Amino acid sequence: MLPALPRVTIGIPLYKGEKHISQAIATVRADEFSDWEILVFDDCSPDSSAKIVTQISDRRIRLISSPTNAGLVNARNRILDEARGEFLAWLDQDDLNYPNRLAKQVAFLDAHPEVSLIASWTDVRVQLPDRPSQTYTQVRPDTHAGIRAAMPFTNPIACNTVMLRRKHFQDGGFSFREEFGNTLDYDLWSRASDTLTFRALREPLGAYRVHSQQTSQGSQLERMNQHALQIQSDFLERNLDLFMSPEERKLHADITRIPIRLREKNGLALVKAWFGRLRAASIASDKFDRNAFDFVLAQQWFRVVDASEGLSAAEKIFHATQGAHDIGVPWRRVVAALRSAVIQRQVQR
Repeated sequence: MLPALPRVTIGIPLYKGEKHISQAIATVRADEFSDWEILVFDDCSPDSSAKIVTQISDRRIRLISSPTNAGLVNARNRILDEARGEFLAWLDQDDLNYPNRLAKQVAFLDAHPEVSLIASWTDVRVQLPDRPSQTYTQVRPDTHAGIRAAMPFTNPIACNTVMLRRKHFQDGGFSFREEFGNTLDYDLWSRASDTLTFRALREPLGAYRVHSQQTSQGSQLERMNQHALQIQSDFLERNLDLFMSPEERKLHADITRIPIRLREKNGLALVKAWFGRLRAASIASDKFDRNAFDFVLAQQWFRVVDASEGLSAAEKIFHATQGAHDIGVPWRRVVAALRSAVIQRQVQR
């Protein structure tokens, strides 16, 4: 007889994860919510990762091993197919689950049956050999309107904090797509947010680990940036009926990558004109909450101004406020964005 179905499946793709996988699993087992299964998909890892998992004595842990290395997209889709829980929570092999995460997210989804995905803020633990360890908090939008408004500029959802209703995603035919590689989650969230409702809790419920063994470096990072730009372009086409010119694609890439780089001498003027076009298209389409989109436009404009070289502090303040006004953002949204920037910096410290 099969055991009762768990409320939550925690999906962990596994490949060359021997250094961190036992700690990742331990943080799930320490969660105050206990009605779960951990589903580990071993993507034919050549190290001792799978053996480490099999040595953990807990009947709630399932290991599926692939005979070949088929990649992360296949691993995540297999987990989507094989999960038995009503809810599916994601956790990468090198990330950490905080002890109250599952309990808080299950309670939220139980109280809000219309919500298909609940995420949260996330802590980032930078552990690189050439610098001291550092932890800071990434503040993410918490409302569906705020999440949608941020999609054209960045991935506003930390995958390591996501818990979703499997039925809503399955009924919508949503899965990860091979052509987007390691930006697969950004692509899925952007498409699913068109029809499903997303929310996030205003606290970190997990930690994302940055270390030297990660694949998102060098040429792989450049491919991820190109994929992110395509996701943003597709999102704007679907929702705003807005098609970027080659010049606009290049400009949008410059202002959404980290660090922000403006190569043209009149870069601020070009960004201001581009943001004005985005705002006009958002008003015409009525696909975004206007206040939320104005808020995000102001935030992104502030980031661009702050990254601009050769400007004094006073000049940056002038360009930030005057430019937001020129784009068309109402003053109250400008003030709200400024206040949020101050709060985010305080939280990140």
